[in-house]
Amino acid sequence: MAGGAAARELLPAVQMFVPLGLPLATATAQRRAGAALAVAGDRDQAVVQLRAAHAIAQQLGAGPLTRQIGKNLAELGARPRPALAKNGRTGAPAGLSRREIEVMLLVAQGNTSREIGRQLFLSPRTVEMHVRGSLLKLNCRTRAEGVRRIGELGLMQPS
Repeated sequence: MAGGAAARELLPAVQMFVPLGLPLATATAQRRAGAALAVAGDRDQAVVQLRAAHAIAQQLGAGPLTRQIGKNLAELGARPRPALAKNGRTGAPAGLSRREIEVMLLVAQGNTSREIGRQLFLSPRTVEMHVRGSLLKLNCRTRAEGVRRIGELGLMQPS
């Protein structure tokens, strides 16, 4: 399938842009990879790529790209993560910050601290600090407990 071949070419491009510190290029490549994955029939991975691209575009204030990615997600029956307040708070339970929620959602997807750091342009140590802060606020001892708790609080959106 053509979409599968395109996705196999685009996903490595995404990984090449991250260490270069090129968030707009990363988001654009993720959007294109998401579209190719959707054509190839891999909806779940398409949604992951599109949501990651949406978060970056939103952080950059790239309105047209953010809206396009939102349309791509809607075509797949998914929604972007909720918009975040300027102070980094979503009004989420347990007093979690925007970044803590982002990190814990990526933890819930099974990502390591290093993988999360690459996606969010953070060091693995900073990711660990966000995880620890989240676990403290959630009154949990392990990542698994924290993931279960954010699910109970309704912070994980269904795909």
